[in-house]
Amino acid sequence: MSTATDLIVPDELRERKQWCTWYINQDGNKVPTTPSGMTFRSNDPATFATFTEATSKGAHVGFVITPDDPYTGIDLDNCLDAKGELREWAVPIVTRLDGVGFAEVSPSKRGIKFVVRGAKPEGARCTKKFGGNKQQMEVYDFNRFWTITGDTYAGNATIAENGQHAVDWICSEFLMPEVEKPPERKQRPKSAPDTTTPILEILQAYASGADAPAKGDRNNSAFRLAGNLFALRDESGAGPSHDDVLDVVNQWNDSLPDPLPEREIAQVVRSAATNGTPRPEKHRKPSGRKRQPKADGDTKPECYSWIEDDEQRNDSELATLFVNRFEDRFRYVPQWGKFIVWDGKRFKVDPDQSYVLNIVREFARSLWDDLAAFVKERHPDEKDIKAGYSEIRRINNVRGLEAVLKCARSDSRVVVDVADINADPFLINLQNGTFELLTGRFREHRQSDLITQIASVDYDENATCPEWKKTIGLVTGGDEDLAIYLQQLFGYSMTGDTGEAILPIAYGDGCNGKSTIWNALVELLGDYATVAGESLLLGRSSEHASNIASLYGQRLVVIAEPDQEQPLREARMKELTGEKFITARRMREDWWTFQRTHTFFVACNHLPKIRGTDQGVWRRIKQIPFTQDLSKVEGLTIRKAFNEWLVANEGPGILNWMIDGLALYLGAGRKFLQAKAVTDATIQYQQSEDPLQEFIDECCEIGPGLEVTARRLHQHYKDNGGTMTSTMFGREMSRHHSKSKASNGPNRGRWVYAGISIRS
Repeated sequence: MSTATDLIVPDELRERKQWCTWYINQDGNKVPTTPSGMTFRSNDPATFATFTEATSKGAHVGFVITPDDPYTGIDLDNCLDAKGELREWAVPIVTRLDGVGFAEVSPSKRGIKFVVRGAKPEGARCTKKFGGNKQQMEVYDFNRFWTITGDTYAGNATIAENGQHAVDWICSEFLMPEVEKPPERKQRPKSAPDTTTPILEILQAYASGADAPAKGDRNNSAFRLAGNLFALRDESGAGPSHDDVLDVVNQWNDSLPDPLPEREIAQVVRSAATNGTPRPEKHRKPSGRKRQPKADGDTKPECYSWIEDDEQRNDSELATLFVNRFEDRFRYVPQWGKFIVWDGKRFKVDPDQSYVLNIVREFARSLWDDLAAFVKERHPDEKDIKAGYSEIRRINNVRGLEAVLKCARSDSRVVVDVADINADPFLINLQNGTFELLTGRFREHRQSDLITQIASVDYDENATCPEWKKTIGLVTGGDEDLAIYLQQLFGYSMTGDTGEAILPIAYGDGCNGKSTIWNALVELLGDYATVAGESLLLGRSSEHASNIASLYGQRLVVIAEPDQEQPLREARMKELTGEKFITARRMREDWWTFQRTHTFFVACNHLPKIRGTDQGVWRRIKQIPFTQDLSKVEGLTIRKAFNEWLVANEGPGILNWMIDGLALYLGAGRKFLQAKAVTDATIQYQQSEDPLQEFIDECCEIGPGLEVTARRLHQHYKDNGGTMTSTMFGREMSRHHSKSKASNGPNRGRWVYAGISIRS
């Protein structure tokens, strides 16, 4: 990695306080941070650093392009082929920019980034795609961070005094909106009768009537609008393209007083294409039979068609109508065979269909009002009235409700794959909104997140937790490094990140505070945390796969107070702390696979027994010593149910403490502080579990130049009560001392251990 002294960066950029650091997360995305690891915002100069501050940490660095500086960033993604040569589309752009701006090869080695003096013309877009495999150009002149690698491209190490001509040319050639009229469908002669309204006009007409959202509901409103637009049809039954919907939603967004970023709108439209929430609107065509458009003031044409048309009077058509009206309230997960129902904050799992059945009952009862309105407005013949009445009676009994629900399960608008649920490991759902743990952004609840869990506390950026911090100080005995380690660990445990394959074990006698700590965290994290049975990792008994399935979606999994002398199930522990995906099933469910999101936390008075010296096991073990006897702390009153008091009175503050701990972990390059207390306790634990350590300490001498034959050492081990076979003894002893065949001396030709001999 380049250092501050060898990074080739123009002095004018070095002198500006517009720098940050960044790292690559598990999804391959570049995430900016402050040099101290705190949340970075490209529109907040308070989070910017100097060049010296950014480079002092030895991390990747980036330059922030702001509205107040004279620069524009031009990023040519994947413009270099495997041989490092320019792709054809990039040649004229690079030629135009040569000698104009500071240019570097991107971290991927497949792109080129330029910083040019100039501003984007008004109206120019930010992105232009040139082909597959993410070949594109991005141009920004504010609120973006630019990675700095030190790998200058073609000697372009300075910024020319005036690069505006190059920026103008690039924008006019590639990024300005087309001025020509769209194709023929908008150029019909006015004299010709317009019998089939173009789909784009239908979309624009619909969007023009959409209500302006509240500021906190912009994303949800855009999501609903896009979903509804995808569902619209013209009279020929043709629907809109993805670009049609994106253009119309962007127009709607531009009309808002505080529009969303263009990139966020693109993400919303992509999500709505598969998970949108269209309602029964005009020109919709939900089944193979073509429907008539609504007349003015007609609010239920699809229901009327169902009543008066024998072909549509069936469970399948009713299920379509049901989904049209209520799809924004539920989804169906086929791998679980269960519905999830939106409660305003998250999609709640409906294990026995009781919630979704209530929604179907609400729909079935509304059909009586539809029938009454139909009779009043359409004056149907008696046959249609009787048929509708009979069918609605049938739907309002248990079998009818279940039949509609069964058909609705196959509607693609409500079916979601289990892999898409709770998919973002760095979102945590809170009572008053959702917090993005990587960006530090707090926002509204969104259906598009497909979250089924929620923590028990609100987010309050100003909340503090003095009693919690005092408790951490007491249980760590004032050891600041141990306190920081705990803060990092619990902050990390709040995410679904599984990059750390660890098994923290909090060990100590009673009245040391560890139960208060884990009980408070489990209560605070709500659905994200659980207390699991010890058989999941300890003991010899096997458990039903449903115990493993209970790990789905969990962030913190506590195993508390296991029995004395319980052996660690080493293979199981390595599987559940190392594998990225887990396959399990709940009772009366099929097997399904989910991504691991949990971190274990074992709290015990008796350390688990570990039979072997497998480094794959010990690499994961992190013993956290809880050695303070709080009953002996002078003047300390131990409050009953103190963990409940902490969450009730300082819950949002404890959450902020955990968020800060995660920032410390991320800022250190995803590394935990090496607390000496944890390191020493873990080493001591490992030595105490080593089957040969006691024999070596009591019966052998250690030192340079010593040696003993393998046969004699094993015999001495057996003479002192050892029970291992020679093969097992050799395997375990080789972890302590190397074994080789002696080439000279009295043991020549024999297998000997070096550095050890039998004590006289």
